[in-house]
Amino acid sequence: MYKIAILDTNALKNKGSYGRLVGALRAFHETIPQSKVTVFHRYYDTATPEIIDELKKYHPDFELRRHPWYVEKGSMASTTLSFIFKFLVCAVKQIASRKNSPYFSDFDVLVDLNLIEPDSFNDNKIDPVNIVGQLFALGSIWNATLSRKKYVVCSATIGPYNNSIVRSLATHALNKVSQITLREAFSRDYLRSINIDQPDIRVTADLAFLMDVNGVSDRVKASDQINIAEENVVVGICPAAMMNSRLGEDDYIRLMSDLSTFLTEQYNATILLIANTFQDTALVEKIYERINNPHRTRIIPFSASATDVKSVIGICNLFVCSRFHALVGSTSQGIPSIGLVSYSYNKFHGIIGQMMGLEEYLLDIDQDFDYDIFLENLKKKSQSLLNDGESLHLKLLQKTESVKKEALQNGQLVSDLISRTKPHEGE
Repeated sequence: MYKIAILDTNALKNKGSYGRLVGALRAFHETIPQSKVTVFHRYYDTATPEIIDELKKYHPDFELRRHPWYVEKGSMASTTLSFIFKFLVCAVKQIASRKNSPYFSDFDVLVDLNLIEPDSFNDNKIDPVNIVGQLFALGSIWNATLSRKKYVVCSATIGPYNNSIVRSLATHALNKVSQITLREAFSRDYLRSINIDQPDIRVTADLAFLMDVNGVSDRVKASDQINIAEENVVVGICPAAMMNSRLGEDDYIRLMSDLSTFLTEQYNATILLIANTFQDTALVEKIYERINNPHRTRIIPFSASATDVKSVIGICNLFVCSRFHALVGSTSQGIPSIGLVSYSYNKFHGIIGQMMGLEEYLLDIDQDFDYDIFLENLKKKSQSLLNDGESLHLKLLQKTESVKKEALQNGQLVSDLISRTKPHEGE
């Protein structure tokens, strides 16, 4: 049996991170069925037994362990101090071990699901929190490569990095890994531009496309639970607290409120407000308080599971979304969708725009943003999709089939890498 260690994922209450881990487990189960997967999780202390049991459905031989040096402590200051201390201890131990890592000696390959996210905003705004996160992620890669194990950065978006220190560290750390698979072509071109040429680099697809729901039965259940009649026009809205400086929170709330008013008046629509990450729950509440027709609006509880949320998205006639992985959830079900892009431009346009063919329906919030023009364009796009979205629905379903095959390639490439190394004794 091959042993795979997955290093680092975001909090599993984050629906996108959960979807990516589900996709990784499914990819490994299908391409390397004789495998054991261990996830070293920095949010280990908050992972509930229910989530762990759910994940075992995707890969029965799965377990969760605490990350050796990256453990969330509840505040950035305490997390940083803990990271620095444990990071140095683990690095010294791995260097001193010479041959067998005290942490990863049992594993055939280490797989990093951390996205090494780029500078977040489209306005060249420097985000210190984001930079610290990048340093943690890249430092963790360097530390793990001290184990001398095959190391894969899997299904990632990488760069661009505006900070020269981060950029230099990225070049150093990423040239030490064995393989990098990417979610879109922008990252491949960027890696070339900063002289990352040692790993095998491939463009695949985002792992979250592999998280399925049980089709019609789950959608009917979702409709019943939130009391929506079959004939109703349903519009899902998924906001993001990460905003470009050209659109502050108050104006963003007004934008969502104005759009909701338009859709309820023109189409008698029911509005579903969805938070895909815990950072967005307060924003959803603020939008609900501003909406003119609250009786036509539902808030989907954040406690709902990722698969339940995806089922809810699947009953929508239109999905308006500022969160990337929620767009994966909608487009992978063929739901006509509009993406409001205020961060990680390459991720949205490379995957949702180019890979899924939805470029026409990605609206950038950037330096040219004008509220009235943007709102009018958003209304027109919404009308277009509500009046004639069937062709896009079929196109998205066709695209999804090919994208899922590309996402499974993440597992196949890891399998190929393992097969080129010596298996465990006795296997």
